[in-house]
Amino acid sequence: MKYVKILAITLASLLLVITIWCSVSYWPAAMLLRWVFNKEAIKTNEALLPLVPPTVKSTTNLVYTTAFPESKLTIHYPEKYSANAATVVWIHGGGFLSGSKEQVENYCKILSGKGFVVAAIDYLVGPEHHYPTPILQTMAALEYLIKNAEKLGINKQKLVLAGDSGGAHITAQVALAAYDTAYAATIPVVHTVDSSQLKAVVLHCGPHHVKNLPLSGVKGYLFNTFLWSYSGSRQATVEPSFESASVYHAVGNQFPKTLLTVGNADPLAGESSVQMSQKLIQLNVPTTTVLFDKSYEPKLPHEFQFNFTFKESQLVLEKTVEFLEQL
Repeated sequence: MKYVKILAITLASLLLVITIWCSVSYWPAAMLLRWVFNKEAIKTNEALLPLVPPTVKSTTNLVYTTAFPESKLTIHYPEKYSANAATVVWIHGGGFLSGSKEQVENYCKILSGKGFVVAAIDYLVGPEHHYPTPILQTMAALEYLIKNAEKLGINKQKLVLAGDSGGAHITAQVALAAYDTAYAATIPVVHTVDSSQLKAVVLHCGPHHVKNLPLSGVKGYLFNTFLWSYSGSRQATVEPSFESASVYHAVGNQFPKTLLTVGNADPLAGESSVQMSQKLIQLNVPTTTVLFDKSYEPKLPHEFQFNFTFKESQLVLEKTVEFLEQL
């Protein structure tokens, strides 16, 4: 009985310490979310393996810059592709605190099998590394691909930036910086790709309207964790150095042709992705969307695009291929 009492006191004390720690720091939540996200992403990637065309070949772990660690990319090549076909540069998601190019590898191979060269990049994540590091790395990756286009067998005149979740946000920022030098200076980043080369973007379930995310309650705690991890500030939405991260407020009619998709049960739908699509349309940016009414069944969660048990994910892939073929 004595030992049971000691164990109960020890567990209660540990719980108290964890509760206090979580109230003053986002680190515990960030590490837990990283573990959960990585586990789910690996599972999702493995589920796609049977759908990968065996003819797709890959060149792995090319170092695209020495300015930052974890700056490697992998290029996937279909068996046959037109020299005029778009080259897709994929930026993985993970809430700015997890993820890797390997976790989207099979999806990128499936997309490549449709006739496109797909380059997937790695970048540094928070909370160890902060904004705008992934923006700088993506620009460096584009510079590497353009400079080595002939050797790598890619089309540098028809580049498409694509990303999911946090990667979609990075995609949108880099694309905007490529088209708007004034915006690029606010990050700051020197664009390495000419706007004439960056033909389009593909945005899957991104948090583009950062300032409109709900920051109270349980959902708010999660969003605060993501924003803290990326920005390094507990008050990210009012942090001056993070102001440029709000793509929704900065985007103008110079933004490139866009494909935007999001699920109707995605917490980033109404507050972010849908509003971003509406603004792009209002600005007369050529915009293709795959959206679902709130009453639509089945409910489509965040990152449904990679879960092929949903027929809707296959629809998104078909729309993506169609979008890329029309460039």
